[in-house]
Amino acid sequence: GINAEYGQKVRVEKLHYYLMICEVQVMVRNDNLGDSDEMPTTTPSLFNVARMKETVQSSTGWSGTSDRAVDGFYDETSRQWNYASCTHTYKYAYNYWEVDLEKEEYISYIEIMGRADCCGDRLEGAVIT
Repeated sequence: GINAEYGQKVRVEKLHYYLMICEVQVMVRNDNLGDSDEMPTTTPSLFNVARMKETVQSSTGWSGTSDRAVDGFYDETSRQWNYASCTHTYKYAYNYWEVDLEKEEYISYIEIMGRADCCGDRLEGAVIT
């Protein structure tokens, strides 16, 4: 994935093939440690800022709407097509999926998960911007 970048939108692009994504997690650090000189009482942790945010994609095939990639379901079961938690575009020359994080975030890393039941190669060659 991409390490430590600022950004408000994350886009996944794929040329000349279907784009199918079952979950996108955009992880940021929770460094809210306060401004006191005392030892912090909270431990820095990572959280997913993409969950339930606005999404768009280049086309929608087989009811695989773009919002499915940020629904929070990413275990082996939900990453199967019949669970209705994966996106699907048509096979056009240029395909993309994008999430708007609503504000600029300092992104620690991005994790993109494909299908667990088949077709895992459909994310090969995808570009993240």
